[in-house]
Amino acid sequence: MLIHRLLTAAFLAVGVTVRLCGAFHAPTRMHRKIVCSGTDTVTSSSTASSTTSYSHLRTVDNDYIHQGGEKFQVGIAGAGAVAFATAAILSKNGHDVMLWSPSGRGTKDLHANLSADSHVNQRTDQTFLTASGAMDYHFVPRIAASSEQLVKENQVVLICLPANGHKHVFDELAPQLSISLTCKHVIISSHASLGALYLTKAVEQYQQQTQLQTKNNELNFPTITAWGTTVCTARRPSGTTVDVKSIRKSVDLCTIPEQESPSALKLCQSLFPHTNFQPRDGLLAISLSNLNPQNHLGMALGNISRMDKGEAWYQFQMTTPAIGRFLQGLDQERLEIARALGVDVKTIYEHFSLSFHVPISESISDMCQQIHKSGNDVYGPNTPSSRYITEDVPFGLVLTATLGRMVGRPALLHESGIMICNSMYGCDFVAKNDLLQSLKLDEMTLEDLQRAIRTGRNVVLDQQQERTPTSVK
Repeated sequence: MLIHRLLTAAFLAVGVTVRLCGAFHAPTRMHRKIVCSGTDTVTSSSTASSTTSYSHLRTVDNDYIHQGGEKFQVGIAGAGAVAFATAAILSKNGHDVMLWSPSGRGTKDLHANLSADSHVNQRTDQTFLTASGAMDYHFVPRIAASSEQLVKENQVVLICLPANGHKHVFDELAPQLSISLTCKHVIISSHASLGALYLTKAVEQYQQQTQLQTKNNELNFPTITAWGTTVCTARRPSGTTVDVKSIRKSVDLCTIPEQESPSALKLCQSLFPHTNFQPRDGLLAISLSNLNPQNHLGMALGNISRMDKGEAWYQFQMTTPAIGRFLQGLDQERLEIARALGVDVKTIYEHFSLSFHVPISESISDMCQQIHKSGNDVYGPNTPSSRYITEDVPFGLVLTATLGRMVGRPALLHESGIMICNSMYGCDFVAKNDLLQSLKLDEMTLEDLQRAIRTGRNVVLDQQQERTPTSVK
């Protein structure tokens, strides 16, 4: 134990020296990493990209993505299970990770033994974040006190939050991203309800309102990457530990603007070299690639009494043949909408196989039983207020159902699921989606929407803004 403490103190001294010398100058080129683990880190691959200019936005130069094998400073907005697990994976891969809990509660235990001034975090061996399960690793993350610190002190910001918290965090991050010269890339993990389009507009509107423009009268703009799902699944037993259930083999992605997809792909590969990232054709493909809403609906409705009574149950083990057939029906509706939009998405069979490393079977229930037997099962919700309903219904099912109506492929099972949940929970889940309401999706044509996800321009909001009279000073 004494030797361990002496070694830890030596590592901390090195880290503090670097931090004092570098003092967060932008862009930061020196990587400071404090890791107490016997596991080797993974070297990232080489990438490079140049500035892309187009009609109304100019992306910030992305050549920071790789500098001779350099690692990155990554800020994670979120401190739940997936945020902790993603942070552990990033740190193990050699990157310098910062966590920010918007409420402050998520990092309270990690922050309990940190003393900080404006520039330096002093750490003790009491503040390790420990990952177990699919990976055995522990490290000391940096902790952000605010969204301003998160953006200012990192090159990449990764959003790891429930969808019902996205708009609030996007609104808080937009002013910081608008003026940042160091944070050049935002990754949304996982993307929901066209959130990338909302963040794009929020940053643009802030820059226009504050007249933050370049000498060429263009807007500096970070690349926004949307993931179809998370890079891992996890549970958080405590405020300093995370149980990593699985690390996904494949994750779909797209970017706004779409021209930045090659640089975004290289960045994601550098951050997570053991995950295969698949570029998809825009936000609609990414939105329809997220299978969690449909899968969670079937699992939750089939086990709602267990949730109501607070029982312990394994969600894959309890995916019976009847629930499995319901999931297959929901998936068929999603695939029909994707075909009508001309986008390619994975089937539920491919998703389970790639995410949980089981062979594809003709029966979803059989695949779920294999997941359970392999030890990758997780407990289902033990409360009716689970995100399986409160998040996935308004921010997942509602968008799929809306797209189905737009392309003439009504998603009757999705629509019915929303109505059943409205009745069971005594609320209007459609109204709870603050992202789609802010985007005025119900006023868009399909052509308007497709143009917006390619360019970042929302015609409906632009026209509304033009009609709004400007104040006379």
